[in-house]
Amino acid sequence: MDSDSKPNRTGAKRYVACLVRLWRDGPDHNWHASVQAVQSEEVLGFASLEMLFVYLKAQTIDDRNVNSEGDTHSPSSSAPDQPLK
Repeated sequence: MDSDSKPNRTGAKRYVACLVRLWRDGPDHNWHASVQAVQSEEVLGFASLEMLFVYLKAQTIDDRNVNSEGDTHSPSSSAPDQPLK
């Protein structure tokens, strides 16, 4: 979905345009999601909200806070982000 992201002068993304759809097949079923890129119309599907959140977080990582091993760090903390459980 990089076609909708616009890098700034440092090459970091500053804008991502997408349509997020959420649904479930019944009151006792899990939520599902899809993300559609606005310009390319590419659609990605997700079996759970957790998978959607992981994808969205990956799309919005601030490159200034990624070390050479690929670990992300929040600007106010030196501890790496914890994985979802």
